[in-house]
Amino acid sequence: MTEMDFNTAQNLKQTLYIDVRSPGEYAQDHIPGALNLPLFSDEERERIGTVYRQLDQKQARYLGLEIITPKLVSLLRQLEGLLTEGQPVIYCWRGGMRSKALYQMARLLQIPCHRLLGGYKAYRQEVNNYFAALCPFRIVVLHGLTGCGKTRILQMLQSEKQVQVIDLEGLAQNRGSVFGGVGLKEQPSQKRFESRLFEAMTAYDPACPLIVECESKRIGKLLLPPTFYQAMQEGRHFLIYGSLAARTSRIVEEYRPGERKEEIVEALQKIKERLGKEKILWLIDLVKTGNFLPVVEYLLEYYYDPLYNYPDKADSAYEISLCSDNEEKAIRDLSDYLN
Repeated sequence: MTEMDFNTAQNLKQTLYIDVRSPGEYAQDHIPGALNLPLFSDEERERIGTVYRQLDQKQARYLGLEIITPKLVSLLRQLEGLLTEGQPVIYCWRGGMRSKALYQMARLLQIPCHRLLGGYKAYRQEVNNYFAALCPFRIVVLHGLTGCGKTRILQMLQSEKQVQVIDLEGLAQNRGSVFGGVGLKEQPSQKRFESRLFEAMTAYDPACPLIVECESKRIGKLLLPPTFYQAMQEGRHFLIYGSLAARTSRIVEEYRPGERKEEIVEALQKIKERLGKEKILWLIDLVKTGNFLPVVEYLLEYYYDPLYNYPDKADSAYEISLCSDNEEKAIRDLSDYLN
């Protein structure tokens, strides 16, 4: 049972991080893989904070002790029950009272565990330092018109573990356009997104290429770390292209518009100035009647394609060009080329 810094904790065998912060703090961001064992609810934490601000630190500590005392036995039993899953490393916001309280009680009961010095803030500093340095990977960027299957190619490569892949849109829970959030959950916080990216990158070998889809600096409301975006700009650039029919069919299959009519109508309203009120009303009417193919085809031809302006056929401006009408062949050719 020891107190240790983040790098030491990472090198333990089967590290199991135990986040004792409130559920709201945990949801905002946490060390990847951490389990939430909160000492206080969000409301209880707010009460303690109010007492701290309006009275003093000592009264806030008394209130904290009053709240946590009835929970201690249950918390310690839960902690002991997790021993089969790994070596518990307890942490709170900055390695202060919350983690220390549970750690010291665990020591009294001889429950083997560790405590992270510096808490979540120590981990966050590691993430900040990682993205402050130059990106260690040579990045391969897939370019192409909307619907040509870039994301699906990445996901299939990732599932087959043929090459190193990061699905940035998957991490950000957004497809990076006005329709980017259709059918997806709410985007994570900026810190949570960076933690997901940090976890994905540190699991890979920097000596091998890392493949991503072309993105702007922003994916929905989230920003790519500047060093990562710079590495994308300086990386290798591949083109994925496909026929309009295949792209239209792929988008209808992916978005399942019949289940998300309201979301699509809401997104269409956002591009009214771009396409004109009459065209938007026509597209909305088609959506409401379930006639999705002409909607997608029109948006590709008159909104997305002019917006992104990628070639719709092989182009010598890119290192290689691959047709995605046959996805399996495109994936095989891409993997063979990289290997």
